[in-house]
Amino acid sequence: MQEETPRKGNQPLGRVRPAVRVTIAGLVALTLGLGIVVVRTTKVPNLGSTHTQKPAATPDSNPQTDSNTALMDKTAIPASPALYTVARTIDGDTIDVRTSTGAIERVRFIGVDTPETHDPRKPVQCFGVAAAAYTHDQLTGQTIRLEADPQDSDRDKYGRLLRYIVLLDGTNYNLKLIQEGYGFAYVVFPYTKIDDFRSAETTARVQNKGLWAGCNIDSSQKIKQTTSPK
Repeated sequence: MQEETPRKGNQPLGRVRPAVRVTIAGLVALTLGLGIVVVRTTKVPNLGSTHTQKPAATPDSNPQTDSNTALMDKTAIPASPALYTVARTIDGDTIDVRTSTGAIERVRFIGVDTPETHDPRKPVQCFGVAAAAYTHDQLTGQTIRLEADPQDSDRDKYGRLLRYIVLLDGTNYNLKLIQEGYGFAYVVFPYTKIDDFRSAETTARVQNKGLWAGCNIDSSQKIKQTTSPK
């Protein structure tokens, strides 16, 4: 029997299945595509993120002004070294300072030696009282900075802090004592400003200032000493 040629629209069932499979695959692809679009366009909170969004600027805030104010606050009073109040003076080159916590620290000045007034092994030396009075008048109750020297020890054998006394106008008070003739340059131990302190002592001696004018000086030892008044 001659096989009948199938007509259009009257195909056997076996020929329909591929078309159905294609249609189902297309639906799946379309569904997945819609799902991706939904996922990409839906905002999902990220609970594990540590990033915080910057708050919007308010009408009262001016970033440029706030920045300048912060800079002024940092430069008005330098954070380091810290500020201390002079609680009392011991003699010409030793003071007690009060810290921000209220504690008292005894401080020995670096690089300068004033005549003795409290050494039990020695009588009160010439110009010792004058040097002590000068430091008392200049420093008592004043706010100062303390600066260490990288070449010197942090404390001496008596437990006193070894520091430069720096006034708020930047004056190195240790150096000033030598310049005004109230003390000698102390050169037994190394420190970074030793040449400046030696030079200041020479200038004070040449200009006949302070103890150089009022006292006889014993220079036979490494540490100079005043002896009797002139």
